[in-house]
Amino acid sequence: LYHEYAPTFQSNPKRGDRWMQAHCCADGQMPFLTPQLCDIGGVSPIVNGDFSEVDRSTGVPLGWHLGHCQEQGGTVTVVKGGAPGGFNAVRLAAKAGETAYLNVDSNTAGDGAYVPGRMYRFSALVKVTSGGAVRLSDAIFDSSWKSLGGVYFRYKAPDAGWHRVTRDYVMPKGASIVHYAFVVTGAGEAEVADMKVEELGPDGAAKPFCLKGDDAYTRF
Repeated sequence: LYHEYAPTFQSNPKRGDRWMQAHCCADGQMPFLTPQLCDIGGVSPIVNGDFSEVDRSTGVPLGWHLGHCQEQGGTVTVVKGGAPGGFNAVRLAAKAGETAYLNVDSNTAGDGAYVPGRMYRFSALVKVTSGGAVRLSDAIFDSSWKSLGGVYFRYKAPDAGWHRVTRDYVMPKGASIVHYAFVVTGAGEAEVADMKVEELGPDGAAKPFCLKGDDAYTRF
């Protein structure tokens, strides 16, 4: 029945092209229809930023990567409820000549993602226990991985304990990738928790920033 009654030829599909769909119907072709994604409520661009989900086989927060840690030594440990507010903390430790590296990337392109020219706020809980070079970053790149700036917090000595670091920034034009990383290089130990991104309105009020549409599904 399909071959007898359904036209098998179809023009090149184009998402949302109503004129092409109408042409296919009038010309006896099979209309091209695309399914619509339902709203899953939004997904944070920093996947698992509260480190609540942990890969049981590796002990690493789900969605995060060890980066250069495996090649250059260093350890990454999730401390359950180890941060203020009961958040899980991630402890990075390295010896002299080692680097402990934890990172995750977020694609900024597409509908429902970051908007160039809009103001955002990056924040996290941080504790630097011992020396070494410690970096917490929200680095921004274009599609060819050319740096467009971002947010960087650097430490070279122990601090007074847990504290929240916050930095507001404008998303630059041409941004394609945001690279979130927590790095300890050399003999040192530090912890991070509750890493998040918020969107700032015209009045300066902050609200949780979530990806929507296709970008949310990709991150999910």
